[in-house]
Amino acid sequence: RAPMRAMPKISVLAPEGLWLGSWARFLLGNRLAPFVGTALPVCQAMLRLASVGKTDRLVDLGCGDGRLLILATRDFGAERALGYETDTGL
Repeated sequence: RAPMRAMPKISVLAPEGLWLGSWARFLLGNRLAPFVGTALPVCQAMLRLASVGKTDRLVDLGCGDGRLLILATRDFGAERALGYETDTGL
């Protein structure tokens, strides 16, 4: 397998033009919980544990930045990956 590349950092601009991280938005009451992305080694371990392969389809509810979906298709060869995220800021 190809070596893991770092996932791109996604930032969000608040309506006022100030950058607010997930924790700041959580503390200000703009979120139910902060977004904390799953570490890449943990994502890889989950996909290995699930034995994801060429014939598998993955659905991720609350997919955040989609890193699990990207890994499933790019590194594990999943046939298809579909993610649902209700937070438009991610």
